[in-house]
Amino acid sequence: MGVFAIVPLFQDAAIAAAHELGWFELLAARGRTLDELAATSGIASGHHRVAALARALISIGALVRQGDVLTPGAVPPRPEVVREGWGLLAEVMRSDRPLPLPTDPSAYHHHLVRAGADSARELAPRIAAATVLDLGGGAGAYAAAVLDAQAATTVTLVDLPDILPLARDHLARFAGRVQFVGGDARHAPIGERHGVALLANVLHLHGPTACAELCAAAARAVAPGGRVVILEIDADSPEGVCSHSTWRSTRSEETCIRRPRCAAGSPPLA
Repeated sequence: MGVFAIVPLFQDAAIAAAHELGWFELLAARGRTLDELAATSGIASGHHRVAALARALISIGALVRQGDVLTPGAVPPRPEVVREGWGLLAEVMRSDRPLPLPTDPSAYHHHLVRAGADSARELAPRIAAATVLDLGGGAGAYAAAVLDAQAATTVTLVDLPDILPLARDHLARFAGRVQFVGGDARHAPIGERHGVALLANVLHLHGPTACAELCAAAARAVAPGGRVVILEIDADSPEGVCSHSTWRSTRSEETCIRRPRCAAGSPPLA
């Protein structure tokens, strides 16, 4: 089961993008390969996104794959999706360019809080630690879910200084249980004794070097035996799934335990 089948917003975004691109009508006329589907829907490059969206639609039964040919499955009606973030998926696919960062980050981060609420609530009960470090925590979707789920847990949220006022506002009801650190998560003073360091939907925003530095910073920040938990959308997996990994840190050695899906009922991260 992929993230598009688990998180309603992502599923709706995938369905809406397919409708906007005209995929269901094109495939109803005749079955097509991925390359043919891309060409006839105005996508000149970035075919990895075409493949990822197709896998997501197959995973929820909206498309059917027979060999290399795609045909419609149980086509869902077009949902209403806010025209921001994931709601602009078709536009991103046609332009083969990521969305520009907004000049005012507040609307974007409020959107991320709404978009991440379901997956945050799913993950939070499985993060059992006295202290959680939320690296790149944004306005605090995952921090809020962890604090709600774990009554004895405290959270340190790290993000850029202009984002922290949004996080303080969103997390105001947890006064005394949350601390805020402004700065680049790779270099900010974040301590070294956390039970869990969380990187939730952060790494896909960065290149390989920055990702390695973020993971190294997270590993340094946890106590021996602590865990680094990574939650990401993995477009290279068979279903474009929401995957999480856990590193159990011994400081001298880190063991990566990869779980290839983020699904309701999956076992605790241990």
